[in-house]
Amino acid sequence: MGVLRLVEQALDEAGGVLAISINLIRMFSIAALPFIPDAAGRTLSAVGVDPTGVRWIEGDLEGELHRATPGSRIDDPGVLFAKVLPENVAAWSARFAGSERGKV
Repeated sequence: MGVLRLVEQALDEAGGVLAISINLIRMFSIAALPFIPDAAGRTLSAVGVDPTGVRWIEGDLEGELHRATPGSRIDDPGVLFAKVLPENVAAWSARFAGSERGKV
């Protein structure tokens, strides 16, 4: 059953599904924080988590799926990744191409 149909037919169940989804977004954002700190930090802020106080998830992952509950607030993180424009591709290719000697 799709989420919209679930909202129409079983609002409480839809809230539970969305709450688990929010918790998964939070968990994936914590895992991504060292690699894409800006996008992960904005995503964490959108689900009500201060990205500066986050620690790696340890222990009971089942409990992590129930931190956000139905009715938790979600904010819009905005655009997380800018569109790659052709002029960016040319500049980045020149900047990050490296030398012929360093190519594999």
